Amino acid sequence: MPPRMREDVPLDMPEPEGSIVPADPQAIEAEMRPVAKRLAALLRVTPAEAHWRAAEVGRFSLRQEWRTPDTPCLEFVPRKTAEGVALGLLVDISGSMIKRMQEVIKALIAFILTCQELEDVALEIVAFPGDVHILEYRDRGNARAYERAKALTAGLRAGGETPLECYLPGSIKRLSERPEPRKLLLVIHDGAPDDPEKCEEQLRRPPVPVWGLFLTETEDDPWIEVMREIFWGKLIVGPASRLDRKLANILKGLRM
Repeated sequence: MPPRMREDVPLDMPEPEGSIVPADPQAIEAEMRPVAKRLAALLRVTPAEAHWRAAEVGRFSLRQEWRTPDTPCLEFVPRKTAEGVALGLLVDISGSMIKRMQEVIKALIAFILTCQELEDVALEIVAFPGDVHILEYRDRGNARAYERAKALTAGLRAGGETPLECYLPGSIKRLSERPEPRKLLLVIHDGAPDDPEKCEEQLRRPPVPVWGLFLTETEDDPWIEVMREIFWGKLIVGPASRLDRKLANILKGLRM
């Protein structure tokens, strides 16, 4: 396994703990609102999809999202469950994320704007290190909570280590307790955790689906194989610049 430090992070860069200082999100929100509208359009069910839904409910293929991110694959299974989606986002704000932080902030705010209008989606966003709960599942339909979430997201600051193993158990437990029939925990990150062996063991047989969303600009990044081992093959790969669309694609599949 290669060393944990990414090559694109200066070795002398200070790594204070990641933090969140609430900030005014108005400028970012104004910039990302058109993006949120495009994401909302992406989430609309087409007539063909509506016809399929009459008899079946789609199950999103996350492996296909990794292969062809702009053309999600829907695998159909018999309709046996009620409507409703619980989506957890566990977001890495460690020091290595400093170069991608602004793109991640914009993508998250666009996604929050999109999900705020969806009655069937319970969303949790937790940033680590720091265990800051930007948004909780119970906040669905709470306009004030979503406004606070945008302010917290705008104030994200990268720094510190990557103790993913400390935050996975809590995120998995909270998601497993949700009543929604369709659930997914997505770990957004750009490098290996402090204790990869422990994370790999925690992800061996989780009670809910857990996938990694590895942010990288190159398809031959050596970290891809490392992270695929940790997440037991359940890994989506792509640049931070396309994070907003990837999140929308995944959510559309979960809602189908």
